[in-house]
Amino acid sequence: ADRAWRNAIAYDSGCLEEQTQAAFLACEAACEALWILAFNSPANHAAILRTRAIDVLASIVTARDMLGLSTPPRAAMWAAAALQNLAASYCDGVCRWQWERGEAGRLTIVGGGGLTVDSDEARRRIAAQPGLVDSLVRYACEGPVPKVDGGGAPWPSKADVDSRDRPSVVPWAAAGALKNLALSTASAQPILNSRDAAGCLCRLSRSGDWLESSKASAALYFLQPRAVGRVDGGFECEARPLGETPPRTRDEL
Repeated sequence: ADRAWRNAIAYDSGCLEEQTQAAFLACEAACEALWILAFNSPANHAAILRTRAIDVLASIVTARDMLGLSTPPRAAMWAAAALQNLAASYCDGVCRWQWERGEAGRLTIVGGGGLTVDSDEARRRIAAQPGLVDSLVRYACEGPVPKVDGGGAPWPSKADVDSRDRPSVVPWAAAGALKNLALSTASAQPILNSRDAAGCLCRLSRSGDWLESSKASAALYFLQPRAVGRVDGGFECEARPLGETPPRTRDEL
């Protein structure tokens, strides 16, 4: 699912026939490995960024929307989750971020030590991937899960390997990637420009599943101060009726 393959499909739809279940299973395993290897490891994080991993992971997330490929949800989930961890900054563990009073647009780290992995450049590269933020928003908009776990829409926090074809396993990971992209001004901008991101993240933040609600709530926290004064209420859920995504013009962004 690399960029060369993506370009080939644009000119020859027959390339799609070469994608097999075995290939997707291998893809899922590789994405899951990248997800955990990137977490809180300066050496692994740097090594992954030296490869074309961002291009590959982005092409997996965007393949459904840009190419019409029937990407297994589990593949999209682990690809988005890997992008989430590559976009995260680490403080010898998870950083705790807070908006600094009187400094609009400035996030600071509270408690503990400083950065051990600064992912600002990774976030810039991820946000620049064609169609990626739009696809992440679309996946996030497919949540939240039903109030009761089970049936055809398993909660992601309770999903297992048999849930690989269940679309409900993807929105939490998409929201997690958006959450970490929102840490930097440049990578947050495509999310701020999205017509649907605010409403979908608000809905997801009210999920009964902690994975969906925690990722979406953190994304909203990082985004809202950047959108203060917007006529649509920005990313302030209390100003937005549940389920509503008001239209707005480019001048209002």
